[in-house]
Amino acid sequence: MTNQAISTLFSNVITSNSFSHAYLFHGINQQDLYLTCIDLIKDFLNHHHQASIPKDGDLPMHPDIFILDDENSIKIDHIKMIQDKIKFGPYSNLKLFIVVQNIDRCSIQAANAFLKTLEEPIDNVIFFLTTTNLNAVLPTIRSRCISIYTTTSEFNHIDDDICTFSHFKSCDSNQRLQLCLELSSDKHRLLQTLHNWLAELTATSSFNHSRDSNRILNLIETLQFNVNVRLQLESFSFAL
Repeated sequence: MTNQAISTLFSNVITSNSFSHAYLFHGINQQDLYLTCIDLIKDFLNHHHQASIPKDGDLPMHPDIFILDDENSIKIDHIKMIQDKIKFGPYSNLKLFIVVQNIDRCSIQAANAFLKTLEEPIDNVIFFLTTTNLNAVLPTIRSRCISIYTTTSEFNHIDDDICTFSHFKSCDSNQRLQLCLELSSDKHRLLQTLHNWLAELTATSSFNHSRDSNRILNLIETLQFNVNVRLQLESFSFAL
C-alpha cells in the first residue's frame, strides 16, 4: 500500500480509537516504513489531543511515544527497556505507542523476550514494528501482528500501461517468457510493476493471493542483490 492508502485504511481506526495490539509494516525502504509509523502517530495526536502537527513537522517528545532507534542489532537490554516503558500503560494519552525499527535484527534472546511481550498485551499499548526483511522476522512474532506492506515513495506513481498481475498470470508459458524478457530489460520499471502487483493483490485475502503476494515480496528482496534479473523473473513465473 502507498502511504496515502495506509492513512485512509487507518482513518476509521484513529477516529474510533480501535487499534489492534501490534502492526508489522514491511517493504524495501526503511525510512518510508519509519515515516509511515510517525505519520500515523501524528494523525492520532491531531485527532484526539487537539495537536496541530503538520505532515512534515517533527513528532514531539512525549512520555507516551517511545521509538527504538535504527539499531544494527536489537538485544535483550533493548527489550527490557521496552518492557519497563509499557508496564503501566499510557501516561497521559489514550494510547502508548512503541515503534521498533528493523524488528528482524533481534537476537534470538531478544526475539523470544519480545514475543512474550506480544503474547501478554497491555491495554492501550500499541506496537508499530518495521522490517525490510520480512522472512527474517520470527514467524511467531509475525503471527501476532497485522502485517501491512508499504510501498516506497519512489514507486507511488502507477502507470496505466504496466502489465497487471492478473494478465501476467493468465498468459500461457510462452507469453509469460516473452513478458519476462520485456520486463527484465528495465530493472527499475520491473520493481515498479512488482509493487503495483502487490497493490493489486491487496484488495483480496484469498489463500492463493496471499501466496502470490509472498512470492512477489521474495522476488523484490532478491532483486536488491546483484542477480540475473531475467532468470529470477522466469523462476518466479514458473512457480505460479
